[in-house]
Amino acid sequence: MAKLLGLDIGGTKTAAVIGTEEGAILQRIEFTSRATRGPEALIDDILTAARRLMDLHPGVVAAGVSVGGPVDVLRGHIQGPPNLPGWHDVPLREWLSNSLNLPVAVEHDAKAGALAEWRFGAGRDCNNLVFLTLGTGLGAGIIADGRLLRGTCNLAGEIGHWRVQPDGPLMYGKRGSFEGMASGAGLPALAAFLYPERATEFGTALALNTLWKEGDRDAEAVIIYSADILGRGIALMIDLLAPERVILGGLGPRLGPDFIRIVHDAAAADALPGHFASCEIVSCQLADNIGDMAALSVAEDLWRTLK
Repeated sequence: MAKLLGLDIGGTKTAAVIGTEEGAILQRIEFTSRATRGPEALIDDILTAARRLMDLHPGVVAAGVSVGGPVDVLRGHIQGPPNLPGWHDVPLREWLSNSLNLPVAVEHDAKAGALAEWRFGAGRDCNNLVFLTLGTGLGAGIIADGRLLRGTCNLAGEIGHWRVQPDGPLMYGKRGSFEGMASGAGLPALAAFLYPERATEFGTALALNTLWKEGDRDAEAVIIYSADILGRGIALMIDLLAPERVILGGLGPRLGPDFIRIVHDAAAADALPGHFASCEIVSCQLADNIGDMAALSVAEDLWRTLK
């Protein structure tokens, strides 16, 4: 049985996992990224974890990396993600492949998430889907007619920069961006923008969700506003791409069915009726395992092309 190595690299934490082509995780190692040290130190930690797993599980045939963009997939270079300081044109694929003696593929985390949900999660029976990260950032991974949509320079799906409101929290380099209104990091930023006197209390999406469930009217207003904007943005994607399913990561499973219902209703109000009738909006199934499975899916996709 072929084994695969997955590496999920983030600014806060990084994980290395060994798994199978069928999506079973055999073992994982997670550690704090301490990304401010720069790329060399973090890559050394990644290699240490990878070698340990490969020693314990012989027979690894390929490795996949899921990492925040921008990413030059053709060269395997990381090109300055905001959560990885100093990672400017870092030849990650070459470094990892030479050090581990493995074929390696490097993928943008939104596209890797789309692969994971398509192969192993909420999109298994779909040929057309959109996966939205809704985490620290807001990116889209798109499966179109049974293939990962990359676009020129692998830049398809960078929807976080869309200006969806004339004003709002400053994120993605502009005020009123989609990411600033409807991502996991954007939700508390939006709350601080709307209710600056409660910024500390509304410091995380989880805190806002708890207060919303407890009947806090301000928290409710923030979440409804965010969900409405997210739904209207999804309506644009439904009209443009005609997906069978839109899969919500991050905020989807964390805020739950009540949040998704508001998103659904906002999208239904704006999308073309025929398009919307053929599309579901659902929470991701892989939830807290999405990073591990995304990295393994990149490895699985690479191994499939090499066999």
